[in-house]
Amino acid sequence: MDSAESYKNGGGNSCAVNSCTNNRRKLQMWKKSMCELHNELHNDCPCLIPYKFHLMPSDELTKLEWIKAINRKTLPKHVYVCSEHFLDGAPSKRNPFPKLKLGYDSKVTPGRRKLARRETAVKKLKLSYENDSGDDNVSDSTGFEALDISVNNDNETYPEATCSFNVAYPETVTKSTQYDETDFLIYDDHPYAEKWSDMQTTSTQTKLLIDRGEGVQSKIEGGTMSANTNIVTDSDALLYTGVTKEVFFTLVELLRADNQFNFQLDIADQLLLVLMRLKLHLIFDDLGRHFGISKSLACKLFNSWMPVLAEQLKGLVVWLPRETIRACIPESFRENYPRTTVIIDCAETFIQRPTNLKSRSETYSNYKSHNTAKYLVGIAPHGHIMFISRAFGGRASDKFIVEKSGFCQYLLPGDEVMADRGFTIDDLLFRLRVKLNIPAFTKCKPQLSNEDLTTTRRIARVEYPTYWKIVEFCEGFRRLIDHLQLDKVHLFGASLGGFLAQKFAEYTYRSPRVASLILCNSFYDTTIFNQTNSAPTFWMMPSLVLKKMVMGNFDKGLVDPSICDSIDFLVEKLDGLTQAELASRLTLNCMNCYVEPQKIQQIPITIMDVFDDCALSHSVREELYKCYPEAKRAHLKSGGNFPYLSRCDEVDIFIKIHLQPFDNKKYSAKEYVKAEDD
Repeated sequence: MDSAESYKNGGGNSCAVNSCTNNRRKLQMWKKSMCELHNELHNDCPCLIPYKFHLMPSDELTKLEWIKAINRKTLPKHVYVCSEHFLDGAPSKRNPFPKLKLGYDSKVTPGRRKLARRETAVKKLKLSYENDSGDDNVSDSTGFEALDISVNNDNETYPEATCSFNVAYPETVTKSTQYDETDFLIYDDHPYAEKWSDMQTTSTQTKLLIDRGEGVQSKIEGGTMSANTNIVTDSDALLYTGVTKEVFFTLVELLRADNQFNFQLDIADQLLLVLMRLKLHLIFDDLGRHFGISKSLACKLFNSWMPVLAEQLKGLVVWLPRETIRACIPESFRENYPRTTVIIDCAETFIQRPTNLKSRSETYSNYKSHNTAKYLVGIAPHGHIMFISRAFGGRASDKFIVEKSGFCQYLLPGDEVMADRGFTIDDLLFRLRVKLNIPAFTKCKPQLSNEDLTTTRRIARVEYPTYWKIVEFCEGFRRLIDHLQLDKVHLFGASLGGFLAQKFAEYTYRSPRVASLILCNSFYDTTIFNQTNSAPTFWMMPSLVLKKMVMGNFDKGLVDPSICDSIDFLVEKLDGLTQAELASRLTLNCMNCYVEPQKIQQIPITIMDVFDDCALSHSVREELYKCYPEAKRAHLKSGGNFPYLSRCDEVDIFIKIHLQPFDNKKYSAKEYVKAEDD
């Protein structure tokens, strides 16, 4: 039997059930396709496989039941049935036979035409009503039998659908009782029971709007967003657009002179919509409701204005003078990297697959497993975008883009460039007497040296990103350990850090990246904070409110000096966080999410707890113990919210005990590296 015949007849390459099109070829294509959620091949991502194939058992009785369920005249030599036909997703003791979607379950009858049937039904109702209302007395109860409403499609047939609704009227209706058409149909709350005259009027009005070109831009009721009413102060403008009020309205006047479009919305409202899309990542459905327009019009507005904004604002991407960069450098750079001039990285944008084979090859990105356009972006330490290169094919290396984009001509002797590990441009910058700061990586070494570890930690500290979703954090952390060329890591996490460590282990459980876990004062379900409903609004709250939310959990009673010092230290660090950093961490902490412990129970886990109710309640501790019954337990009598600061010596001992089983093994942590600032 050749390959094509095997797929057709349900051999080992396809499902044997009638009308089922699942086969191994589709499964292989799915594995090689890109996962939109995890941004990697389905073969490598944690998504569940769509279906699996199960071989018909050799037991004669069970085999007969399978043949009876499949109900085919001829069967191939090897019979496979996919998991979609089993109640439990696979043959089980309770449901060992295929029962779902067997291709002969229901008899399909052709439907009748919807419009003709509907019009006839309504006319019959109206005629029946007119005849009944003309009588002097109606002694019998006035009832209406069920209406049969069927749907007809030229290409597909469906079972006949019957919709029944009964209307109860008074048993005796006299001539003095007044019924008009509105009263008659007020009982029929379904949309298909509305008055035919109203339907005709609405249809006529809609046709007139479309003829005049107003139907597409007609406003939707409920839109209240407007630049004149919502952009009143600088804080309003920064919240919605990311720029101040003065800058926003200056930009409005600039674009008003270059307005080539004929949209009904005011220019200020159009610009507000575009900037809200860029700043807040709102979907077009939501934007349409905010501004009282359709989704399609919101999308058209955005796509129309983006090229205009790019042309008008390209002059703002300028290379700043060194004096300006030094004056605006953040504190996190000032201590260890005061001469940093620019931070560079490459961004990739998905493009359609070119038909030309050469172009297809030049634009294919191995990192994204997709055809992309690649750009080099350079920003100042304080965040100002100073350089954007022209587009290159996704196949181009980072070094090639740096060399060909003209980036090096902006550098001066003595500058420092901060980049990711993939930028192997030391030789290019050495000739210009420019220093390159990149995170260290292990290469063939078993672990990083003290110096490399300290340097890497400093660079990671100044580049700490803000994440708003658990999946984003897990993907970012996975990329970090990929850049460091680490196969697996031991994770220590306290409170939110412990929760994120569990989620990362769960995220990578199909291809494990976590060697072990140490959870300190942690939890497995965020609903314990009772903030799941308000978590989506944290991004718009002022920093002061967010800080009060964090500090409200600190111990306010009498504590020993070590705990007091740890709280003071954290409060000081809290003041250095931006509003976005605070809001993102609180959002991760309170958004509705939980850990699936069955996916990570095979990982060695130590649960470290402090018996202070202010740090973690007894019930939360017990729930975590139930999730990981095999986990080791390390107890501290006291330590407050931050035992890794207030009881660092005890915590260090417990960490060493936890890591002892890995000594002289692949993921050994024999040399305990303790990096300290110079």
